[in-house]
Amino acid sequence: MESTFHKQQQKLEDERHEHASLRREAQRLRDEASQGERSRQRLCQELQVKEALVCSLEGQLVAARKRIDNLEHELKRLETELERNLRSPLPSPSASQLYPGLSNTSSPCPRDNQGAQWEDLQRKYQREAEERQRLGTEVNTLRLQVQPLELSHRSHGREDNRAQSSPTNCPWQNPDHQPPSTPAGRGAPLSVLPWEERATQQPPCRPLTPDPTHPHLSWAEESSSPQVDGLREENRVLRSTVTELEIWVQSQEKEIKIHDNRLQELQSRLEMSEAQLAAKQQTLNHSQQLLSRANQGQELANTKVCVCLYVCVCDCVCQGVTL
Repeated sequence: MESTFHKQQQKLEDERHEHASLRREAQRLRDEASQGERSRQRLCQELQVKEALVCSLEGQLVAARKRIDNLEHELKRLETELERNLRSPLPSPSASQLYPGLSNTSSPCPRDNQGAQWEDLQRKYQREAEERQRLGTEVNTLRLQVQPLELSHRSHGREDNRAQSSPTNCPWQNPDHQPPSTPAGRGAPLSVLPWEERATQQPPCRPLTPDPTHPHLSWAEESSSPQVDGLREENRVLRSTVTELEIWVQSQEKEIKIHDNRLQELQSRLEMSEAQLAAKQQTLNHSQQLLSRANQGQELANTKVCVCLYVCVCDCVCQGVTL
């Protein structure tokens, strides 16, 4: 009887220890699930910010492409007009052509028509220069928009390294990780974009003014190679800027895909943790049922022992009375 009682008591202690360990395991799983949920919410917010930035950059990229197409069309038209004027026969310069103020204003002169065309071309060139300056300003605006994203990316990377205790490490969790650099900007921080360096190296636009020291040069010969080469160089810079923007947008899309994969992984881990938590909860309920049964059996055994002792005492008392 005593051995059975000790066995039941030992079994009860084992059940209590197992019940406590199951409670600790359930609490740990709850903590992991809450931590995974917080990480998922943070990643969702970061993903929304990145998607909004990518949409904004795509819109700016489309607008920049339209402006570059307009510039290319205008440049081709100017080149065609320049070639046509160069091929057309020009009269030799006279005193009235070199000094328009001395000539009669009412008399028709080919030089007047050429001067009007010259002024028209000069105005167009100034408009193109202003357009280039405006594009440079927009590129600076893009650079200012990129800086907060870089700072937030680095801060989120450090937070993920502190919050995530799992053995799986992703490249974006490393605080030393830098976003993919463009071919023109390797080795340079993101605060100084490659097209910004190239924009600072461009010489300022020079207005097209005829040279008075060479009166024998016509207006078409004066405006031929340097200005057209400058426009081509500016067009090339704008194309390279658009290419670098496309590469940067692609790198941001890859980073968003990495965040999506990480989010899916965290969701799967959260589901697994919830499943394990449910299984542990079932085991805990079963252990509680076994513990209650063991308590009932212990109480029944104690009752039987008390009854047996009472019977023995009664027998002893009866035998003593008989004697």
